[in-house]
Amino acid sequence: MELAQADTPANSSKGCHSLSSVRFLLHGYSSVLCIRNRKKLEEPVEGGSRIRPRKGGIYKKYKDLIFFNKNIIIAGICSFFSAAYVTQFYYTHYNKSHVANSILALLTEYSIYIPIFVVLFYIDNRYRYFDPLTGKKDSRTLKKDLKKLFTAFLISEIAYSCSKVSLTYQFLQVGAIPYQASMLSSLTASVISFVLINLAVFKVVKLFRK
Repeated sequence: MELAQADTPANSSKGCHSLSSVRFLLHGYSSVLCIRNRKKLEEPVEGGSRIRPRKGGIYKKYKDLIFFNKNIIIAGICSFFSAAYVTQFYYTHYNKSHVANSILALLTEYSIYIPIFVVLFYIDNRYRYFDPLTGKKDSRTLKKDLKKLFTAFLISEIAYSCSKVSLTYQFLQVGAIPYQASMLSSLTASVISFVLINLAVFKVVKLFRK
């Protein structure tokens, strides 16, 4: 009986030691698996690229384009209502010429649209035009982006201008009220312009390419 009691602490000590060894082995095995899986994710595939976990998402990838379109919509809404009001006022008090009203509607929209868009675009993208190290203005990048913007808008606004003037004139010819003609023509021309400006910015000039 004494011998059996004397062996009990030794046996329990051996049991604890064996359990600790098992836990240590399991922890080591799990660490090896994690490292192996991480290396597997970074292994080159057929095209030579590496498989990495996706960071961010669609919003992060197209963030600049989303903000660009936001600025277009805000500026477009302001010019949309301004042109409708000015066209109706001019037609009622000054000139009932359909051609003159069509041209006035276009000029009014541009006088409102362009300044608002430029201000909003600069606010959203001013970080691109300053050197992060020195804090000085990066004139080279600014000029480069201005050229790209000019090209993109040239493509879309030619289509917009032609559509806007011709549609306004046609709506007035069929008897539409001036502000209605201005709004309907603006909506139709804006859809055409919106598609073209996005294609131009994203595919042609690649304004937001890193």
